[in-house]
Amino acid sequence: MKKIVLLCLALCVICYCNAQIDWKRYSDSLALESREKADVVLSEFDSIPGKKMLFSIRDKDYYVIIHTEDHYKEFYIMTDSSHVVICKEVGNDQKLDSKINVLQSKCLLTKNKRRQLNRLQENKKIINSAFTINQYREELISYMLDADVMEGPPSYFVLKDESDKRLGEYCLSIMTFPLPIDAALWAYLTRELLNCIDFRERTDYRNPF
Repeated sequence: MKKIVLLCLALCVICYCNAQIDWKRYSDSLALESREKADVVLSEFDSIPGKKMLFSIRDKDYYVIIHTEDHYKEFYIMTDSSHVVICKEVGNDQKLDSKINVLQSKCLLTKNKRRQLNRLQENKKIINSAFTINQYREELISYMLDADVMEGPPSYFVLKDESDKRLGEYCLSIMTFPLPIDAALWAYLTRELLNCIDFRERTDYRNPF
């Protein structure tokens, strides 16, 4: 009886390991599909030098930040069957600095304005620190054994340096905790992308901005 129990336990372990391997292979294939679609989006910016950060939900809506020297620009992109339908600049460091300077120039700020100033300053800090490339790993992550995963749409993230090398790349449920990038950066990218999606859905998708 003892031998039978041990044999059953061994079979369970083997089945579990095989299931993990099969799921990882499936996740890897989905990640490579997301990478291919993301490369189509990033090809829109081939003429711009610098580091390029991309975050997407469902391989349809993308948020891209291009960092060139000390400046950056933010873009919202929507695709349809891997074809770019919308590519619109939605922000840059100069606009952000201008908003911060206007608020800082005021002698008195209401509570809401102080919160707005703090949020803008935090956004600037998040974006600037996000392009410190030594904080990212090089491998593609499509499965995290020890993470907590809740039901949610798939998300994809990648940072490409000036030589087009991929860093911090992952393809995981958007509700994976913790993710392999900074939590504040994830929150910023998710919030800004969802705001763009919401705005698009409430307006004419052919000319939403």
